[in-house]
Amino acid sequence: MRICLATPPLISDNPHEPLSIPLGIAYLGAILEEDGHEVALIDGAINGSVRHISASQYFIGSKPGELARQIMDFKPDLIGLSCPFTTRYKLFSECIASIRELSGNIPILVGGIHPTLFPQRVLEKDSPDVVFLGEAEIALREIVRRFDQQGVPDPEGLDGVAWQKNGNINISSKQSFVEDLDSLPEPARHLFPVETYLKRSGGRWAARRKSILSILSSRSCPGRCSFCSIHAAMGLKWRAHSSERVLNELENIVNRWNPSLIGFEDDRLTWDRDRLVAICEGIVSRGISTQWYTPNGVHINDLDEELLGLMKKSGCNSLNLAIESGDPTILNKVIGKKATNRQALEIAAACRETGIRTNGYFVIGMPGETDESIQRSLDLCLEMKLDGLGLFIATPFPGTRMYRQCVKSGYIDPANFTEEFLEAGDPDMLHKPLFATETMSKERLLWWEKEFNRQFMKQLYRRRPSVRVKFFIKRVLQVIS
Repeated sequence: MRICLATPPLISDNPHEPLSIPLGIAYLGAILEEDGHEVALIDGAINGSVRHISASQYFIGSKPGELARQIMDFKPDLIGLSCPFTTRYKLFSECIASIRELSGNIPILVGGIHPTLFPQRVLEKDSPDVVFLGEAEIALREIVRRFDQQGVPDPEGLDGVAWQKNGNINISSKQSFVEDLDSLPEPARHLFPVETYLKRSGGRWAARRKSILSILSSRSCPGRCSFCSIHAAMGLKWRAHSSERVLNELENIVNRWNPSLIGFEDDRLTWDRDRLVAICEGIVSRGISTQWYTPNGVHINDLDEELLGLMKKSGCNSLNLAIESGDPTILNKVIGKKATNRQALEIAAACRETGIRTNGYFVIGMPGETDESIQRSLDLCLEMKLDGLGLFIATPFPGTRMYRQCVKSGYIDPANFTEEFLEAGDPDMLHKPLFATETMSKERLLWWEKEFNRQFMKQLYRRRPSVRVKFFIKRVLQVIS
């Protein structure tokens, strides 16, 4: 059987938006190949060109009609489309419409975080044949088997799927997850234009000249942060590839493509200390010549000086620390993350001592946020002497504890929130206030975002004057391009 899986293009404020291989459909493509099917994987963002569409936005990749033609050129029997982020839903929806125009009766299967959170809305608006909820390896294999035998992608009796039948919407909640991740083949990176990714990958917490490939060594997170929607997609249980499997995959990536940097895309890479130690020691003992970093956040509770030293020895050149807030009440009671400012300061100092570049993630605008609590976060950020800052405005995604709290408190109206914000396809959604509270207006929160960034950059320029020069050169090059 011929099966094509794709992702939509994207809109960004950065014409040089770094792109990485979509590992979600890469895993799915690998199991389909393992089952003997002919597979095409198409990333709508890596194909096509970059077009300036407004004062601050760029369209990156193939237009929906172009992507649909690329898919149909493969002459597929089944089509799958993933919406990896809610900010890409608008183009995802347009792509489904374009694919349907050309594909006739070919079944269209969809998945990704947005369809997982909004299966009913996606079925009503976009009319796919099947929606996969969360990780799809188990259900996709069975759907394809049934289609091969029966001629229809029958989802009856499966969990983690949603579909329409006789005008009725059926949603079967996700129950089964892949327990043994080592049973999955390595992601089918070879089905993508890897060399193109190597040229377009730098810039996301790494220098633009860096060539980067990503790896996902574990799934989900044992934490229960109120704003995080990872559990809807990956379940509550943290699962991981064995250290041996991770080392083999790293070796294969380095030997075949030799990127200058590996990005661990895990949500909690550092949770199992023994496994991480084995990975780091294995990189050294096997002589795997690479550097690596963590574009997603790592929990400061998992780190210590000894582990950081081993991570540095194995090639770790930067860490993104998931600090979230410097206010104890916001951090521990509102977000639900158990940590202290003292721990954050100690780990940041240990990273500097070890020679690991340190960036920090902060979230402002949580329910209960005040001027005083944001000031505490800013004070902590400046005291940590970070090399980079990722500052986000709290977004209440459905399925999270934060969303339920915002609805209960009357901060958002569920009837309008999805259509007005989450389906708008706004790439800046994580940097816009979507609700106000008794203690923080939207206008005040935007002021704090600017002030937070301003004071951070002021300190960084003072500590490292060369950064100001590099930033100036970067802006000049962007204007010229």
